[in-house]
Parts: sequence; C-alpha cells; structure tokens
Amino acid sequence: MAAFVVSNRPLKKAGTKFIESGRTAALASFRVATLDCDAKTYAMTPDWDGLDFERAAKPRVRAASLRGSERIVHEVAKPAWASEAPSDLVLLVHGFDYDLSESIDQLHRVTRPELYGPGGDPKGRRPQHLVYFSWPSGTSIRPKDYRIAKRRVERSGEAFARLVRHLLQGLADVEDRRGPPKRRPRIRVVAHSMGNQVLAAALDHLHDLSARTLDDVLLLNADVSYKALEKGGSLRPLGKLARRVHVYYHRSDDVLRLSSRMNRNIAGEKPRRDRWRRRTWKDDHERLGRHGPKSMLLAPRNVRALDTTNAKGERGSRELRQELRMDHWGYLHRPAIIEDVAKVLSGRTPRRRKTRKDRTFLVEG
Repeated sequence: MAAFVVSNRPLKKAGTKFIESGRTAALASFRVATLDCDAKTYAMTPDWDGLDFERAAKPRVRAASLRGSERIVHEVAKPAWASEAPSDLVLLVHGFDYDLSESIDQLHRVTRPELYGPGGDPKGRRPQHLVYFSWPSGTSIRPKDYRIAKRRVERSGEAFARLVRHLLQGLADVEDRRGPPKRRPRIRVVAHSMGNQVLAAALDHLHDLSARTLDDVLLLNADVSYKALEKGGSLRPLGKLARRVHVYYHRSDDVLRLSSRMNRNIAGEKPRRDRWRRRTWKDDHERLGRHGPKSMLLAPRNVRALDTTNAKGERGSRELRQELRMDHWGYLHRPAIIEDVAKVLSGRTPRRRKTRKDRTFLVEG
C-alpha cells in the first residue's frame, strides 16, 4: 500500500523533516510527502504547475527522482498498466482541529491492516493508494479557532482542487504515452466533518470536469448544512461528478450539535418565538452529518443516506470512550461502520438494511 500526505500548511524545514512554521495562513500550493507506513517516516517535496508527468509514465523510472504529484501518479500507474490488479486511489480530507503530526498519526491508523478485519486485511479491503490531505484546521476546539478554520476553507479547497487536477492530468498523460490501462484506476474521496467544507470549496474549482470523474464519495459526519445536496447547495455538483455519494450520519453526534450552535452565532442568527412562546431557530445550520439530507427527494439520485446511530462500539482506550460519548469518529472505532466503509473503498457492495425512507439505509451491529 502506498500512502502520501499532501499539505497546504506553511511549513519550514527542520533537519530532514518539515514542521509547521507557526503561520496560520492556508496556502493554495502544497507539498507532497511519501509515507513509510512501517518506519513511520516521511520526506516532503514541493508540488508546482508544469510537472513532467511523462517521466512518471516510464515504468522503470526511479521513484525517488519524481517530485510532488508525479510520484503519486507513478505509483498508481505502475500496477494499472502492468496487470489487471486494482490500482484505486483514495483521497481523504480530515476535519477540524488537526495539526500536521496528528494528521500523520491518523493516516497510520487508517492504513493499519487490523482496521480492515481480524488477521490483518485477509480480504484485501485496504485501498491500494491513499492520499491524506492535511489542511490548517486549527489547534484547539475553541469557537474562535473554529471561525479561523472556516476562513481557511476556501484556500484549502483551492489547493485540494489543484491536487485533483494534477492527478487527473497525470493519469491522462500516462494514457497518451502508453495507451489505455489494463484496469482503469478509480478515484474515491472520503471527507470527514469539516473536511466536507473543504470538499465543497474544491467543487467550485472542479465544475468543468466531465461527469462521473469520481467513483465513490463518502461524506462522514459532514459539518455542512443538511441542505447541501439540494439544488444550489454547496455539495450539489457531486450529483454529476460522482457515481455514488454515501452520506454517513449519526443522530446523536454531539460535535455537530455544537457546530450548529457556532454556525448560528457566526451568522448572527437570532431565535424566534413560536405560538407557545418557545424559542425556535431557522434550520439552515442543521448539520448533514447529524440529520442526514433534509429531503432525499431533493437530493441527486446517486445519493445514499446511511444512519449509523445504532452502530455499536467497544469500550477500551480513551479515544474509544470519547467516541462513545461524542459519536463523531465512528469510521475509526465502530466495527459496523468500519466494515461498511472498507467495502465501499474496495469496490464491494455493503450489506445494509433498507428503511421506509427513499434511499436511506441503516448501518448497525
């Protein structure tokens, strides 16, 4: 499995590694790190326009000589053009309150084999290539840092869109040089929590891509409006760009409950009084990851809503206890959700129990 970290954080070099420079801005450019999952080491190289993807198309080129997204394209192209083995690519965008070291730690957790089944991934569910997009998402959970992180979303979305374009252009250049692949690589996107805001910002820069460019898009506990998939919503373009969109939501997600409150405060919204003088609010700031889509009839036909409220977790470490208390990181700690996500990322069809609602399923166990 090839794993990469792509970051648009302001970085400075410290010995053989890069660390955050202390600046709070988000950059439109990014660096690419090739991650050694066993040794837990990485080396970062800058990425820029004008990369020579024809070098990445050469099967015998030295991987260490490739720069930035050239290396990613090369790793994806090698098996795709050499054999009929799957060579799919997963792009993962994290949520609020992650620094660079926490991003790399989480990437190690996502790639560990035991996450995909007892005995260490016996069914080959792990994605073949994983790119973890790490953006400057704040350093604490204070409301002030949440507002600052929201201001960085637009620039981070621009950087993520630039990464997607580089990868698509690189694979197209390889195909021009070597002909059609034996098995075409599929690109899947996973966005968690506030990472969905970055994805929404990126879609503003990807509107000209052809239909069904992306395979599966997984929206995990999405910190966006639950009207985001309706006409005019920030995630509506996924109806055209993706083959399938999976919306995972938990009706007791306490992190997104706080997010709804903070977004109301940011918008300056005041409560109204109903006929019994009770305080009521507009519903524009209710979160997709807590309620699911407001109306599946208004969402694109390729959207599936997955209610994970009854998915159980096992008690154990402090992180597991935090998940059971907050219900926000189920894709890392709840076996039923982990299995469902793993099957989607490996191209399999998960077993789900249908509800009476249109295109809405239960993930439980």
